[in-house]
Amino acid sequence: MIINRRHFFKTSAFLGGSLLLDKLRSPAAVAANELVTHAHQIIMQLDWKYNAQFAGVLLADYYNLYKSSGLAVEILPGETAMIVTNQVAENPAMIGCGEQDIIMNAQIAGKPIKAIATMFQNSPLGLMSMPNSQIYDLQDLIGKRVAMQGESYSIMQMVMGHNNISPMKSKLS
Repeated sequence: MIINRRHFFKTSAFLGGSLLLDKLRSPAAVAANELVTHAHQIIMQLDWKYNAQFAGVLLADYYNLYKSSGLAVEILPGETAMIVTNQVAENPAMIGCGEQDIIMNAQIAGKPIKAIATMFQNSPLGLMSMPNSQIYDLQDLIGKRVAMQGESYSIMQMVMGHNNISPMKSKLS
């Protein structure tokens, strides 16, 4: 069975199912939807399948808020091994969502990608060490081996450069 965004919300237990959604829909919103005749087409490419992470975007679509503002928004779920920045760079009518490292790597590669909004005010990227390691700040990493998720490598290089730490002084893996 293929699950589309409307089916996701109608069957989602966390929203209480379709009866709740149908009751929340006001007659005024339904009437406003009828007035839109010439909408601007935008494609929103998600970086993952439909889930609660995209609740705001999907609920706005479900209640036709885009349509009532004169926008025809098509929301596409992410696909395995798809790189959203490649999709967005190739299609001027597409916006997408992606992690900071993916966006930065696309920008470094010269793709015409701009970040317009963020989920976090600050990066949640953090470092952990054992209590007896005597590591208290970035300078304490010099000469140490630092393991990280591959996606975080470019972010860590940027942080090190900002703190005048050469990548050669630390071993990133």
